[in-house]
This record gives sequence, structure tokens and C-alpha cells, in this order.
Amino acid sequence: MPEDLVASFRTARDLCSVGFEDVALLICGRGFENVVRRVLETWDVQIATKSGSTAVAEATLNDVIETMKRLRWKDDSSKVFSGQSVALMHWARQVRNGEAHPGEDKMAADERTSAKLTAEVSARVWGLLKRNSDREIESRAETKN
Repeated sequence: MPEDLVASFRTARDLCSVGFEDVALLICGRGFENVVRRVLETWDVQIATKSGSTAVAEATLNDVIETMKRLRWKDDSSKVFSGQSVALMHWARQVRNGEAHPGEDKMAADERTSAKLTAEVSARVWGLLKRNSDREIESRAETKN
């Protein structure tokens, strides 16, 4: 993973080591969002809307994940991300949102564990990109819900 993406996860690790698990989880959520956006940007994916295409940077994280859910490989039309992977990405998004809005019901009771899982989901998403660097996706634009 590129250094600029790893930086958030290192910061989160350091925050956990001094007892700031809640802030670490928020930083991990930011790192996760940066990873999934970078993956779509690397593949040059645009999110199609009724009024035209939207750049990945301008789309909501939910729309980014839903776009990832619909991506297929060009060579065999299989899904790029499994249903389980998409569910984990949505979980990471919900945990990040819960941590960003104090007072709302939390999706996770243990911030340290949630931060570790969010980092692991991010690493898996990036790993899929790197393991398949020679493959192309079927479509460069996906329809927004």
C-alpha cells in the first residue's frame, strides 16, 4: 500500500498505544475511505448519475461501495468483490460514521478491535487491486442507485 495511504493506519496504531482508541477508529475510517476511493480511481471508474458522471472523489462513500459491488472482471465477468467483502466495507463505513457522530448508537463496542478490523478490510481491498493489476474491469462507469 502506498505510504500516503498507510499513514492513517500508522497514526491510528500510535493513538491506540496511548489510549485514544475512539480517535484511532475515526482515523482508521478515514484511511479506509481513502483506500476504496484510490482503488476506483486507479481503475478509472466514474459513477454514472442521471445528470452525467460523478468523479469518485465527489461521490458518497456508500455510493463508492455500491459501485464496487457491481464491478466485474472483463476476462470472465466474475464479480470483483464478493458479497462478504462488500458487507465488510459497509460495516467499516457504518463504524466510521458512528464514530464521527457522537451520541448516535455505536456499531462497535470495542474501538480498538473495530480499528484493527477496519485496517484489515482496507488491506484486503488494496491487496485485491495489487494481486489483479494485470486484469481489467468490464465497465468504466457504474450506475448509481
